[in-house]
Amino acid sequence: MKRENTLKKLIIVGMLMSSTGAFANDDLIAQCEAALEAEERDASGCACLVEQVGDDPALLAEFVELGQIKDEDARYEAASDEAKAAMDACTR
Repeated sequence: MKRENTLKKLIIVGMLMSSTGAFANDDLIAQCEAALEAEERDASGCACLVEQVGDDPALLAEFVELGQIKDEDARYEAASDEAKAAMDACTR
């Protein structure tokens, strides 16, 4: 089941990446805000984070995977240096 959910998310990511930039960015920002608000965290950095990810599908896929990690400290530690830099610039 977990593999199936991951595959679905990656398909959605692929679809978002192939969408127009504005639509994809708005949707990604909304997903980021929903995830952070569910954790009762400040979601004000989501637009910045989406901007940091830019058009990098590998970094976007990494953030989708990191989103599966519930503990925010463990999530940060699991991130690549590039992902950590984006988080530091926007949400830390």
